[in-house]
Amino acid sequence: MARTSAPLHCSESEIEELQDLIQNAEQPRIAERATLVLEFIQGSTITEIAERHSAQPNTVIKWKRRYTEQGIEGLLNLPRGSTKDVYGKDFRKRLVELVHSPPPDGAQYWTGPLLAKALDVPLYAVHVYLRKSQIHLMDLRAEAEDTDGESASSVPVGEAVDTDGSAEEDQYEQMEKELQRLRSENEILRGKIKRFEKAFSMIQHAMADVPLDE
Repeated sequence: MARTSAPLHCSESEIEELQDLIQNAEQPRIAERATLVLEFIQGSTITEIAERHSAQPNTVIKWKRRYTEQGIEGLLNLPRGSTKDVYGKDFRKRLVELVHSPPPDGAQYWTGPLLAKALDVPLYAVHVYLRKSQIHLMDLRAEAEDTDGESASSVPVGEAVDTDGSAEEDQYEQMEKELQRLRSENEILRGKIKRFEKAFSMIQHAMADVPLDE
């Protein structure tokens, strides 16, 4: 019986990121991780993907889950020192400043392709240095979406504008408090995920010699 899992829906830009990683990853195992995820997005079952790549079904599940939780950065679990600092500290500084600046016109948030285009570097380089700087685009995307939603709901259509700016200051303080709350919740969630992954890893090791039923 083929193993199935909940479908994974991605935007065109996210699929392009995966395809770019498959083509330009400096390590074959990273390209393989992206391939497993991309094939799942394209409709293959876990069992089909595992058989096609001579992998364990749990390996497919692992990287699908990592991608779901962390985005493409989750596939770049590189050993310390394995990636040379090709672009240098100045590039990392420019990248960090850019990712925390307003996105280009027409974009709600920064994506990997947008950053790569703005900095004129390969998409893979963007993700490597985001990883080095411990910046997760999915977190920034969620913050942008939450902020936009609150902004839209907090100002009813047709309401008079407060000309002295006090309403805007109140709104800013509320948004700042909410952002701090979300960040705090995010840290708690990450802690839970790490504990779960540790427990799951222990179970995987214990089951390493047990054949999986199809």
